[in-house]
Amino acid sequence: MASAALGAVTQQICSLGPLQPPEPERGLPLAEDVAELPVLDASGKRIPFGALFRERRAIVVFVRHFLCYICKEYVEDLAKIPKNFLQAANITLIVIGQSSFQHIEPFCKLTGYSHEIYVDTERKIYRKLGMKKGEGIATSVRSPHVKSNLLSGSIQSLWRAVTGPVFDFQGDPAQQGGTLILGPGNNIHFIHLDKNRLDHKPINSILQLARVQKVNFTNRLCFAILYQKPKSAANIHYFSIDDEFEYENFFADFGPLNLAMVYRYCCKINKKLKSITMIRKKIIHFTGPDQRKQANAAFLMGCYLIIYLEKSPEDTYRMLLVGNISYVPFRDASYGNCTFYLTLLDCFQAVHKAVQYGFLNFEKFDLDDYEHYEKAENGDLNWIIPGRFIAFCGPHPRSRLESGYHYHTPEAYVPYFKRHNVTTIIRLNKKAYDARRFTEAGFDHHELFFADGSIPSDAIVKEFLNICENAEGVIAVHCKAGLGRTGTLIACYIIKHYRMTVPETIAWIRICRPGSVIGPQQHFLVSKQASLWTEGDYYRKKLRDQENGRHAAAVTKILTGVDDISISEIQCEETKDSESYSDDGDEINGMTQGDKLLALKSRRRAKSATSIPLTVILQSSVQSSKTSEPNISDSSGIFQRTTRSATRKSSFKSHSTSRTRTVLR
Repeated sequence: MASAALGAVTQQICSLGPLQPPEPERGLPLAEDVAELPVLDASGKRIPFGALFRERRAIVVFVRHFLCYICKEYVEDLAKIPKNFLQAANITLIVIGQSSFQHIEPFCKLTGYSHEIYVDTERKIYRKLGMKKGEGIATSVRSPHVKSNLLSGSIQSLWRAVTGPVFDFQGDPAQQGGTLILGPGNNIHFIHLDKNRLDHKPINSILQLARVQKVNFTNRLCFAILYQKPKSAANIHYFSIDDEFEYENFFADFGPLNLAMVYRYCCKINKKLKSITMIRKKIIHFTGPDQRKQANAAFLMGCYLIIYLEKSPEDTYRMLLVGNISYVPFRDASYGNCTFYLTLLDCFQAVHKAVQYGFLNFEKFDLDDYEHYEKAENGDLNWIIPGRFIAFCGPHPRSRLESGYHYHTPEAYVPYFKRHNVTTIIRLNKKAYDARRFTEAGFDHHELFFADGSIPSDAIVKEFLNICENAEGVIAVHCKAGLGRTGTLIACYIIKHYRMTVPETIAWIRICRPGSVIGPQQHFLVSKQASLWTEGDYYRKKLRDQENGRHAAAVTKILTGVDDISISEIQCEETKDSESYSDDGDEINGMTQGDKLLALKSRRRAKSATSIPLTVILQSSVQSSKTSEPNISDSSGIFQRTTRSATRKSSFKSHSTSRTRTVLR
């Protein structure tokens, strides 16, 4: 069995509390002739050394050569320093090597390092700063950042050397490095000169001197793809979620997993990391050979890195792609060939934007609420943007159970909508209930019909955005199943007002409400992205002008002139005195897309709950599970809430061939 060293991806943050950026201070002067010496960036551009810290403070780490396994492992730990820690202390991190500049990019890819890095190929700065050549005797203890022993580390270095270009210079093996804290200007606040290859200054000591929050570099959390079930060990805890968190597909779709599963997974990881019985163990999340489950497992791990460890989407994706690992992309819930894919990176960028814009906040997330109301018997609704948008299945004139699917009246939704400040209902499908059943309850109700499975006209998009931009409270949007048309128009709003890309937007909506945005609707959004961004920029500029007192026009007038589309172009089916209440009438011909999706939902097996106690206090103050809300109608009968099973499958099928891959470092 081929096996690679397991790599850690997690950092448990030391609780030092918030740190204030330090005031500029004076240190020992750096000689002008040293500041003027050049370094090279990854493109080979020459930059004066002093320019790196002329206007800012910087931690500058000089490493030996890029083939040194000790320097490699040290830089791997430097890569784990969150950028926001450095930003909070108003300081930057810089690594300087002595190889040719062509080795910068491969070295960064190897180590996962994403901060600034340069090379001093001629080693003039090394010499001017007094950095020694040869191995000296150091009184410091062994570096906490060295993981490999001499034999395995040397073999790694040798292998990288022989597989690289012949006679390719990656640095003088005799040259030692050092660490400095410099700037602003030519000021030296701290200097440490390495006496030998093991004499790197501990990173947390440097961070403390620079007034940067410390990082715990304990290598505990790992992710791996294994082709045989692993055996337990005294210092390793293996776990898999492949049979615990399972996506409920419509057709050939298989992910990404929904928001409740992301939350439960994060609870699971935080509990394991805090467990006293596992405090000295590596925690390895492994997944098996099923490529679809690999993608969902990697998605969950990536979400944890972004939400709790504040990793960037790009860094997260790069970690999960170590080696020759690749992941199958996600697809829509339509039947037939897929023409639009979502990658893991798209999903990671969506989660990152959701955190950034406040769509995703696990301190306020109500797991019970989400899992209760997503069920057909309890309303089949999901929040897409908390406090702004709800997507839900279209109501019917009477409550009933048909072919296993629960249909609800408008009155069933009224109590929930009133509790959550819903003011506006938008119907996109054929009329199946009298709109007065909402308007007489105090809601605004709008009709924007377009055919099931199709794309909206520009006029409908314009009117939808106009309604939403003028709504005082939450907007609840529905079509027949509340997936395709509903997701498409909500996506238009998100793209316009949050400038998210189409893949990011679709990914986020599907994480909230799986199955949303289907078939040609995906390509429609791609075609609208540029114009929606332009309209959003224009809209925000007009709002800023209003706030500055230069324009007093109402929001509805702001939209005038954005494009040449007239609201009067909207073609909606409206009847003032009578409405069609046919549940099974076709909107085009035959069974519609919404009918098929509802039928599939009705055939889904009951989902099971995980065994994670929701009362666990999470490290990042994740909200404990709350008492579940009442059902959608606050009545008995078909609205009565069902409980989830507490049992789960735990089997994992072994294969005759076994192969182990470490995915993260």
